[in-house]
Amino acid sequence: MFRHAESGFEYLGSLNAHPSFVVTLDSEGVPTIEYLHRFGADDVQLKRIQYVDGRFLEVSGRGQ
Repeated sequence: MFRHAESGFEYLGSLNAHPSFVVTLDSEGVPTIEYLHRFGADDVQLKRIQYVDGRFLEVSGRGQ
C-alpha cells in the first residue's frame, strides 16, 4: 500500500524487487516502482511495477 508522505511516498508491505528502487508517478499520477534488473552481463532492463486492483503488476520493461 502506498501513501503520500512529506518525502514523497511510503510503502507498507512485502515486495519482490531489487533493494534499490525509486517510486515515481507515471503520466497519469499513479505511483510506480522503478528499478534496474540485470539478467546477464549485457541484458539490463528497467522494470516498472504498479499496484493495480489489489496486486503488484509489472507494467513494462525495456532493454537498457
